[in-house]
Amino acid sequence: MKWLIQNQFTTLAVALAVAIFVFDVLTPLGIAVWVMYLLPLVVAAWTTQWQHPLFLAATSTALVVAGYFLSPPGID
Repeated sequence: MKWLIQNQFTTLAVALAVAIFVFDVLTPLGIAVWVMYLLPLVVAAWTTQWQHPLFLAATSTALVVAGYFLSPPGID
């Protein structure tokens, strides 16, 4: 049963990261969407696997960079 809860936390963290990335790509530059990537990191920190928060932090960093290049232009 414990592994099921751990998998749910991991699935929730990944789903949040994907949803935030989609929101980031649709939002113009200049709006601080990157702050929302902390929410999946907090969820991943509840798992007992020490690798999950590290992997999600690295993935979130890559998504922030990708979001920068894929977002529409912002306010000048």
